[in-house]
Amino acid sequence: MMSLRRFPLVGALLWLCWAPPLATAEQAPELAAAEEIEPAAQRLDALFHTTFQARLDHDPSLANRVGDGRSVGRMTVDLSEAYRARSREIYQRAARDARAIPLDELDARRRTWAEAFRWLVDMQLELLDRPLHLLPLIPGADFPSEFAGVAAGDADLAMDSAEDLRAYASRANDLVRWVDQAIDNLRRGAERGFVHPKLVVAREIQAIAGMVGGPLGDTVFQRPLETAEGLGLPPDQLQALREELETATRTLVVPAYARFHAFLTREYLTTARDDLGLGELDGGAELYRSLVRYFTTTELGPEEVFALGESESRRRKRSLRVQQRLAAEATSRFTRDDDQVLATFRSLEESVGQRLDRLFLHRPEAPLAVRFVEPHMTSLGGAFYRGPTPGDPRPGTFFLQPGGFDLANAEVLFLHEAIPGHHYQIALAQELEDVPDFLRYGYFGAFVEGWALYAESLGEELGLYRDPTSRVGRERFALGRAGRLVGDVGIHHFGWDLEEARSQLGRRQLDWARGEIGRYTTIPGQALAYTIGERKISELRTRAEESLGSAFDIRAFHEAVLDDGPLPLIALEAKIERWIQSEMAATP
Repeated sequence: MMSLRRFPLVGALLWLCWAPPLATAEQAPELAAAEEIEPAAQRLDALFHTTFQARLDHDPSLANRVGDGRSVGRMTVDLSEAYRARSREIYQRAARDARAIPLDELDARRRTWAEAFRWLVDMQLELLDRPLHLLPLIPGADFPSEFAGVAAGDADLAMDSAEDLRAYASRANDLVRWVDQAIDNLRRGAERGFVHPKLVVAREIQAIAGMVGGPLGDTVFQRPLETAEGLGLPPDQLQALREELETATRTLVVPAYARFHAFLTREYLTTARDDLGLGELDGGAELYRSLVRYFTTTELGPEEVFALGESESRRRKRSLRVQQRLAAEATSRFTRDDDQVLATFRSLEESVGQRLDRLFLHRPEAPLAVRFVEPHMTSLGGAFYRGPTPGDPRPGTFFLQPGGFDLANAEVLFLHEAIPGHHYQIALAQELEDVPDFLRYGYFGAFVEGWALYAESLGEELGLYRDPTSRVGRERFALGRAGRLVGDVGIHHFGWDLEEARSQLGRRQLDWARGEIGRYTTIPGQALAYTIGERKISELRTRAEESLGSAFDIRAFHEAVLDDGPLPLIALEAKIERWIQSEMAATP
């Protein structure tokens, strides 16, 4: 099972942590003006505001999601040298200005924000020095997949009105531009031997074929026309809108996908490599080390991550064997009844909700929906979460694959993807009104995925895991995440090819990781975030419990972890250490 948030991932590494705020651009100065603060704090608040404004000007997709209207009908196309040069200018200025603000002149909370901001801009600059733009294919999560999601109404951009549909038709031009830039970059990469593995290219070819294969009326690109029919427009307006949508689809969308598919099939696949790891490329080892830092938000190197994966896998296997013995006589809980699956998750939402106040001080207002994925989304994995969209009434959504489900995994999966995992953390962060926008809507991988994995450990405290098969499911999931550290590093740092990866992971009895080799090859480093983040949050909880003794309040600890939105683990650890010291000082 996967718990990826959906994102267009060459963009991901350059804008994930700059996702959009709920407030309009003018709100940031009001935050600073709401109280009497020191000059350093005023400078910091202004820096957050001006940097985000620069991002809104630079990234049309962010401006659309904010709803400020400056980029209606556009999406961010981010593979060109000009785009990368402007990104570098923004981050270089932000890094310089952030370093000019003394941390010791800030209050504790703004110091946390400043530490997170410094880490972020430094990391973005490091990534811009790597040739990631020459590897733009992320099957199921790149621009072509994101555009298909927009058409289907499954992306962040609304498709609810005639204006939304016209904006979608206009965005078809950006699909064409992305395909042009992607082909150019892939060719440039091929000239220097910096190419994707054949495994990734084959998956991208399959994904595109799934989007536009067969009769056009059966694809997701028919959805905007169906939406138009349901808007109740006068006949002449409906006809004009239909013609605009049909023209965009016929002359821009379908030809762009067809051209990209033909390029990948006839030209690029022949230059793609048989090996899997980034380390096999000239400059790939440095790129992978950067991605390890980016996704773990630590200074851990690949060797340290691999060693941790080995030890954590051994520990989890021992625990799993214990639970399997206890559940040896339990009956199978697999079902193909999709209605039963949805009913199970609705029941879990109710039961967890009744006990949530035992562990948390607040609840997000955004509702949760559970639904099965559309065909164009199947490559994103067994389960994943998409957060609520600012200004959009759609709820946060927990997606499942239809056609069969093991109910033994229901509890652990609900805790991870929904409450108190992804939905709780992401929706709650979006509703914070007193933190900078880059934190309210940020994606620091080890925090977001680590929190969701930590949420799995809260099941017993929330009245779950009473069934022995559910405890087996929980331990199997934990072992699977630990095995990712071994598989990802083995491929990209130690150079395992497909057969060696299968052999090495099979010998270690890491079957989950063995089944995810395609994932590690496609998104290097992302799978490291889960266990690294969970271990740090659990470590900080233990540190707080030992330091505070009887004064420790689990609700206050969770509040301290979550009340600034997601953070790099480096900044989170410093923040929690300051929180512990403050709590100790306040304890009689």
